[in-house]
Amino acid sequence: KTLARYTVREVFSSKRQEIEQVIEHELKPRLAANGIVLDSVSIGKVDLPADFKAGMESLLAEGLATEKMRYTLELKDKQVRESELEAEAEKVRREKAAEAAGQEQIIAAKAQAEAMKHVLPFKQKQIEQRALEAEAEKTARIKNAEAAAQARRIEAAGEADSRQKLADADAYRQERLGKIASEQLARDGALISKNPLLIQKTLADKLSDKISVIIAPPPSDGGFIGATLLGSNSASREQPKALPRTDPVAAEDSAEQGR
Repeated sequence: KTLARYTVREVFSSKRQEIEQVIEHELKPRLAANGIVLDSVSIGKVDLPADFKAGMESLLAEGLATEKMRYTLELKDKQVRESELEAEAEKVRREKAAEAAGQEQIIAAKAQAEAMKHVLPFKQKQIEQRALEAEAEKTARIKNAEAAAQARRIEAAGEADSRQKLADADAYRQERLGKIASEQLARDGALISKNPLLIQKTLADKLSDKISVIIAPPPSDGGFIGATLLGSNSASREQPKALPRTDPVAAEDSAEQGR
C-alpha cells in the first residue's frame, strides 16, 4: 500500500529513499512485536509488466519530445526577437544615415580612425599569438625528438638484453648437453666394465654386413678361445686353424682387408 501512494516515476527515481523510510517506519514496530529487529529497508530492482513498461517508455519519449519542442520554440522565439532587433537597428541606421547625409565624410573619417584604434591592438595580438605558437611548436618538436631518442635507447637496451638472454640460454643448453653426454659416457663406461663382451658385440654389429664374426667367452684355463666351439680334441690338433680370432684387433684387421 505504500508503493500505491506514489507514481512509477517517483518509485524509480525521486521518491525512492522516502519510500524506503516510510516502509521502514511502518514495519519496524510490527516486527519488533514479534521479536524481530529491523535495521533498514532497501528497494531492489522493480520490474514492470511488459505493456506498462512499453507505455512508460512511450511516455518518457513523449516527454523528451515535448522538452525538445519547448527548447526549439524558445530558440525560434529568440531568433524572431533577434531578427526584430536587427530590423530595428537597420531602420535606425537608415534613419541616421538619411539625417547625417551631409556629414557622411566626417563620420566615415572618424569611424576609420576609431576602427584603427581597435585594429592595431588586434594585429599586435595576432603577431604575439603567432610567436607563441611558433615557440610552442619548437618546444613540441624538441620534446618529440627527446622522446624518440629515449625510445631508441630503450629499444637498444631491450635488444641487447634479449641477445644476452639468448646467449645465456645457448650457453646453458651447451652446458646441459655436455653434462648429459658426460653422464651417458659414465653410464656406458660402467656398463662396459661390468660386461666387457659388449665391446665385441658392438664391433660385430658394425661389421656384420662385411664379415661373419663369432663371439665366444674366453676359456677359464686360458687356452685357445675357439676350443669351446670345436671341442678339446680338435682344438689340440688344429688349434691355430680352428676359428678366426674374435678379439677387437683381429676384427678390425679383417675389416681393413675386406675393404
